[in-house]
Amino acid sequence: MEQTIQIFIYGIIAAILVWAAYSDLQSRRIPNTASVIIFCLFILLAATNIIGGVDFMAALTWPAVTGGAALIIGLILFSLNAFGGGDVKLIAAMAFITGPGLILPFILYIALAGGIVALATLAHAKFFAPQAPEPLKVPYGVAIMASGLWVCSTLISQINSN
Repeated sequence: MEQTIQIFIYGIIAAILVWAAYSDLQSRRIPNTASVIIFCLFILLAATNIIGGVDFMAALTWPAVTGGAALIIGLILFSLNAFGGGDVKLIAAMAFITGPGLILPFILYIALAGGIVALATLAHAKFFAPQAPEPLKVPYGVAIMASGLWVCSTLISQINSN
């Protein structure tokens, strides 16, 4: 029963990531609601893991350390104007979901997808808005979504293999 609930939760997280990316594409803003809901779903996942017999440290503590570290690093990058606030919050929320086991590939895939999104944004600006008056804003929510979808599919695969 816990596995079915977890798969359902990962599906909801995937849908929220798609919504956040769409919002970022449309307005260059990621709704705070997306990050808050993902964090709340982490709490629900941790509870189902603990009920299912997973060690408290593995279910709650280490993912919380991972998410907290991502938030602190993200806030530093935000203060340096390297990341937007919505990006930081969404990455931190997803870091709670990834835990320590998937955080490095999650960040790597964000970087790779972010490079592709940046190139696509640059190409779009060059061909469709060559005299844009304001600086180019890259919708990194799309890269976060792509990497987050990989996380969700990986975690669902792990559940199905057990």
